[in-house]
Amino acid sequence: MPPDDPEVEIRRLLDQAESMPYGPDELALIRQAAALADESDDEDLAYEVQMRLTTSAGFAGDTDTMLSSFAWCLAKHDSDPDRFAAKANDGSDLLWQYKWMPEALLRSPAFSLKQIEALIKDMRKRYRQAGVGMGPVISVQWQYAWRSGQVDRAKELRAKLETAARDDYSDCEACSRSRAAAFALELGEDDRALALVDEITAKGLSCASEPEHALGLSLRAKLRANRLDDAKASHLRSYQLARLDPDSIATVADNLIFCAVTGNHARALAIVERHLHWLTHDTLNDASRLAFLPAIALALESVIQIGHGDQIVRGADRPELAPLLGLPVNGGPWTASGMVENVWASAERLATAFDERNGNDYVSQLLAKSHLILEETYNLPIQSNAFTTSPPPPAEEPEDLDELLGLAESCEMVQLHARQLNLANRIMAMTHDVDDRSDPRWPARLKAHELIIVALESMEYWDRMENAVTARIADMRRVGYRERADIEEYLFLSLYTGDDGGLERLQAAVSAVNDAISAGASPAEGLRDLQSAAAFCVCCSVMPGDDFPGRDQRVKELLALIEALNPADSIIFMRARLSGQLWFGSDMSEIVETLTWAVSLDLPLGFKAWYLQQLANVRGRIEEYDQAAAAADEATQIFASLGFIGASAGAAETAGRALGSAGRFDEAVSRLRYAMRLDELEGEQNPSSRLYLAKLLCRLDQYAEAAELLVDVLEMERARRAAPETIAEVLDWLGTARVGVDDPGGALRAWSEACDGFLAGQDLRSAANMRGQAGDLLRRLSAPYEAVREFDGALALLEQAGWRQNPNLHRDAMAALEERAFARASCEDEDAIIDIDTALQIAALDKLAWRWADLLDSKAHIVMRLGNPARATTEFLRTADAYRAAGDHVAAGFAGLSAARMLARRLDRPDEARAVLNTTLHDMENLTDEPSQESEELIEAIKASLASLR
Repeated sequence: MPPDDPEVEIRRLLDQAESMPYGPDELALIRQAAALADESDDEDLAYEVQMRLTTSAGFAGDTDTMLSSFAWCLAKHDSDPDRFAAKANDGSDLLWQYKWMPEALLRSPAFSLKQIEALIKDMRKRYRQAGVGMGPVISVQWQYAWRSGQVDRAKELRAKLETAARDDYSDCEACSRSRAAAFALELGEDDRALALVDEITAKGLSCASEPEHALGLSLRAKLRANRLDDAKASHLRSYQLARLDPDSIATVADNLIFCAVTGNHARALAIVERHLHWLTHDTLNDASRLAFLPAIALALESVIQIGHGDQIVRGADRPELAPLLGLPVNGGPWTASGMVENVWASAERLATAFDERNGNDYVSQLLAKSHLILEETYNLPIQSNAFTTSPPPPAEEPEDLDELLGLAESCEMVQLHARQLNLANRIMAMTHDVDDRSDPRWPARLKAHELIIVALESMEYWDRMENAVTARIADMRRVGYRERADIEEYLFLSLYTGDDGGLERLQAAVSAVNDAISAGASPAEGLRDLQSAAAFCVCCSVMPGDDFPGRDQRVKELLALIEALNPADSIIFMRARLSGQLWFGSDMSEIVETLTWAVSLDLPLGFKAWYLQQLANVRGRIEEYDQAAAAADEATQIFASLGFIGASAGAAETAGRALGSAGRFDEAVSRLRYAMRLDELEGEQNPSSRLYLAKLLCRLDQYAEAAELLVDVLEMERARRAAPETIAEVLDWLGTARVGVDDPGGALRAWSEACDGFLAGQDLRSAANMRGQAGDLLRRLSAPYEAVREFDGALALLEQAGWRQNPNLHRDAMAALEERAFARASCEDEDAIIDIDTALQIAALDKLAWRWADLLDSKAHIVMRLGNPARATTEFLRTADAYRAAGDHVAAGFAGLSAARMLARRLDRPDEARAVLNTTLHDMENLTDEPSQESEELIEAIKASLASLR
C-alpha cells in the first residue's frame, strides 16, 4: 500500500540515508525515495532526490545510475534554471557533480574521445557562466590527457593546475594530492609521489576514498625506498579502509600486488577470493577492472612460483565471471595454475579496447610493464604463518571391496550420509550375487545394509529406511541367518520409535541370548550372530548427536547390555562409540581411557580419526590442552587424507582452541587459519571460529588482521540475523582492534553500537563496559569532558543494574568511578574527590586490601592534578602504608618516592623528603623477597633522589 503522504516517507528515507555511510544500503534507500518521488508527480521533490541519487551512485560505484540521474537533473535545470537550481536543498551541486562525468566516461572504452571532449567543453562553458574558478576544468582536462595516453599534454596541464587558484569547486586537498601522486608514480617520479602522500598522512587529510587510495598507490614506491615498516603499516590501513567498498577496487588491487611482491602469498590468494566478484560490480568501470585483473594474475603467479599452483581459487567458477575471465561456464573449480593465463588474456583484451578508443598503445604498454612486477620482491611478512595449503585431494575411491567398506564406514562416523549411502549402494551392487553366508563378501554386504539404514535414518528418509530394513532381514534369511534376522525383525524398528518399550524388549532379547549361551543350544557362530544383532540394535538406538531426557542413563544401560554379551570383535567398536557419548559423565577419566583404547585398535582410518576427535574434545573439557591438541592434529591429517574437508576443519579448530587455552597462541592461530581455509573451500562460514581467531590475534597485537576478520564476522552475524548481544560481542572486539590500528574514531563507533546491542539483549553490565571503554579511550585522547559523559552513562547503567545491592558489580562500579575521577580532575572538577572516595568505600566494604591501596594511589594523583600538593603528599604517604599492609612493598616504595618528590619539588621541604626517602630505602633494602628488576630500579631511583638533595 502506498504511503498516505509520499513526501513524509521520502523525507524519512532521506534522513535515514543521511545517517549511513555511502554504499549499497544507503543507495537502496535513495532509490526507494526516487521511485516514490517519481510516482508523486512532484517534480521539485523528484529533482532534489535525483540530485542526491547522483552523489550516492557515484560513491557506491554505480556509474550507470550516476550518469543517467545526472543527465536527468541537467536537463531539468536547463529547462528552468530558476525552478531547478544548480544547488539542491541537500547541498548537492550540479557544477560539483559535473567534475565526475568526464572521468566516468574515461573509465569505459564504450565512450569515444569526441563524446568526452564535448562533455569537457560543456563543463568549461558552464563554469565560466557561473563565474567560478577554472581549476576543476583544468583538472578534468589533465585527467583526460593522462588517461587517454597524451602524456606530454598531461605534463603541461599538471604544471598549469599546480598554479591554479583554489575555490569552493576545487577538489579536496586529499584527492588532489592523491591524483598527482598517482601520475608521478606512472612517470617514475617516486620521490615526488611519496612527498605528496606523506603530506596527506602528516596533515590527516581525508575524504570518501582517502587516505586509503593514496596509501595503496604508494606501497611499491615505499618498498623501493626501503621504507618497509611504513609500507607494511600503509598496507594494513589502506586495505582495512578499502575492503568493504567495491568502488575502491583499484585500491584493493594495489594492496593485492603489495602482498604478491612481499611474500604474503596466502594473504594475496585470500584477497583475490574475497574480492573476485567485484569484477561484476560496476558494468561501466572497465578501468577499475583493468587495474584489478593484472593484480589478480600477479597474485596467482606468486602462488604458482612457490609451488602451490594447485590451490583452488574459491569463487572463480561463478557463472557471471566466466565471460569476464574467458573461462568455460561450469568448468571449475579453478586452480591458480588453471586460470592465470585467462586472467592475463582478459586484461589484454580490455587494454586493447582502450587503445583502440584512444588511438595509441599507451594502456597496453602499461600492462606490459605489470608483467615484470614480480621481478621486484621483498621479504615483509604480514602474518605469522606460512602459506596455508589446501588439503591433499583424496585418492580416487577404491575398487577393492574391503577398502570401499572402510571408507563407507568412515563416512558414517563424520555424518557424510549422502556419500555413505552412495558407497554402500556400490558395495551392494558389487555383492548382488552373494547367496551363501560362507561367501567371503557376505560380511561386507551385511555391513552395507547397515550403512544404508543408518544413512537413510539420518537423512530422514523414513519410508526408504523401512524398506531397507526389510531388505536386510530378507537377505539374512536368504543366506541362513535366521536367528539374527528374527531378533532384528523383533527389535529394530521399534527401537527407532524412541518409546520406552524398545529398551525393555532389548533387555528381554539380551536375556534370551545369554540363556542360549548358557544352555549351549546354538553353535558358536550362531551365538556371535545373536550377540552382533543385539549390539547392532543397541547402537542404532542411540545415534551420535542424539539428545533426549535421560540420555546418559540410557547410554550406560545400553553399554551394560553390550558388556553382558561378552562382546566379540565385531561389536567392540560399538562399545567405544557409546562410551564416547558420555559427555556429561562424572568420571571423564573412564571416557578418556575408553577412547584411548579405541584409537589403539586396528580400525578404518575414518573411525580412528573420529575417536581422536572425540578424545581431543574430552581432554579439552578436563583441561589437558596439550594432549587435546595432539589428538586433534592427528585427526585433522587423517580426515584431510580421506577428503573429509568439513571434518578436517572441525578437528583443526579443536586443535586451535586447545592450543589457545594452553597459551600457545602462535600455533593456535596457525591451526585456526587452516580451519578457516578449509571452511571456505567447503563454502561454509564459521563465525565463532573466526571470532576466536580474532581474539587470539588481538592477544598477539596483530590488530589489523584481527580487524579484518571481525568485520567479516560482523557481516556473517548480521546476515544470519544473530541476536543483538552476539553482534555486540563482535563489535566490542572490533573496537579493541580499531584502537590497535590507531583508529580511535572507529573504536568509538564500534563500542557505541555494541552498547546498543547489549542493551537490546538486556545486558546492562556489558553495555556499561562499552561506555567505560569509550570513556577510557577519550581520556587517553585528552578529551576529558567527552570522557566524563561516557563514564556518566556507564555509571547510570550500573545503577540501573543495581550495583549497590549486587557485589558482583562492585568491581565494575569501582573502575568506572576511578576513571571518571581522573577525567573530572582533568576538567578541574572537585567532584573527582567524591568519585574516588566512593570507590574507596566499595573496596573497604569488600575488604579488598590491595585494591583499596591502589585506589588511594589514584586519589593521590587526582589531588595532585587538582593543584593541592600538600594533600597529595599526605595521600601518597597513606598509600605507602596501605600497600605495605597489603604485602606489596615495591608499590609502597614507589608511593613513598612520590611523596618525597612532592615534598622536595613542590613544597620545598627537603629535610622531610630526605627522611621519607631514607625510611623507604631502609624498607626496600631489608626485604626478604628475592630482588626483582622493578625493586632494583626503585632502589636506584631512591638513591638518585637522595643524592640530589645533598
